[in-house]
Amino acid sequence: MKSASLAAVLLVGSAGALAAQGIPSIQISRLPHIAIISPVFYWDGQVDIVRTVSATCPNGRPIAGGLSIEKGNASLRIHESYPDGATWVVRAVNHRTAAAPQPLQVRSFAVCLLPVARRDSVQLAQYPRVLQLSHRFALPPGDITTAERQACAQNTLIISGGMGLDPEFKGRSLVPSMAPMPHNPRPTSGSLESASAMTKA
Repeated sequence: MKSASLAAVLLVGSAGALAAQGIPSIQISRLPHIAIISPVFYWDGQVDIVRTVSATCPNGRPIAGGLSIEKGNASLRIHESYPDGATWVVRAVNHRTAAAPQPLQVRSFAVCLLPVARRDSVQLAQYPRVLQLSHRFALPPGDITTAERQACAQNTLIISGGMGLDPEFKGRSLVPSMAPMPHNPRPTSGSLESASAMTKA
């Protein structure tokens, strides 16, 4: 039997709450800045092999992460996506399709809490509220790629997102999904398939 690990990013009430598990906790007050770290990776045209990408928060902690295709077309399937210390790790497979394989340019990302400001970071204290947004969209049957975006208002900072089947759906389905990436990491209007955002007061 194979084993697996389940990872979580948590807010805890005391330093000793999870002292026996994972990496040591750190006070949020020591990480007052938030930024998206998003390195680019180049993959050759090989298919059906596991690729690993990552994004590391300098001296900080990731609170979300994922992977997106920058250039090229592929049938990517996310196998693993999890935090590991200061790094967010994603493992994915480019599955074989009827189309000829092609090289890909992909971008991994981590939404990072950081101890010091960067050129592209903002202060977390400027966004004191958390907001969740979602909407429904149609998924056609068959092996068809569908793209959808969740628009986010001005002066919001996208921190995570995802997708799921409508709770009212009763049929059987398998919906592989790429980990969504914020299309605008700066604290302005942006979009994501489904989003959690922080807003200014």
